[in-house]
Amino acid sequence: MGVGTYVQFTFDDGEHEAEYVTVDLSTLYYLEGARIDYHVEVLVNALLSYYGLEAKDMIILNPALPCSEMFKEFALTCRDGNMVCHLLRALYPQVSDVEGVSICQDVLARRVPTSTIDWGVALSLARYAMERFHIEKPVVVVLTDGFFEVIAVAQKVSHPQKNDNAH
Repeated sequence: MGVGTYVQFTFDDGEHEAEYVTVDLSTLYYLEGARIDYHVEVLVNALLSYYGLEAKDMIILNPALPCSEMFKEFALTCRDGNMVCHLLRALYPQVSDVEGVSICQDVLARRVPTSTIDWGVALSLARYAMERFHIEKPVVVVLTDGFFEVIAVAQKVSHPQKNDNAH
């Protein structure tokens, strides 16, 4: 039997409240005889939906992709204030201008922890969600299935109450 972890933290940067969620499903990857045959995005969206969340932006990191000048199409690039820009600013505060800077997926996956909180990343992505998507109380999600790593910003969604007496 596999066990995963789901850890949720609520934080306030003095101006806004946000949540940071880490989900570690790495036992899926290590289960004997298990065959991982799914699309990570489908898994993430199903989990987010289960917890009443909707992804507004998501990066799926595949640390096995090559990273060199020859394979630069696999690198993630900061463009027009996207999520990569916010991650780069949080992870490399010594770099003054990150526009156009690229980072390998395996490097980013190693820098963003899946079992603890990097408060710089949490605050930066919460602000990104507030500015880009106008989410009042964003949820930052970092998930791994043992191989892929997913970084997402989400918002809580309200589902209409079901009327069990309706015919």
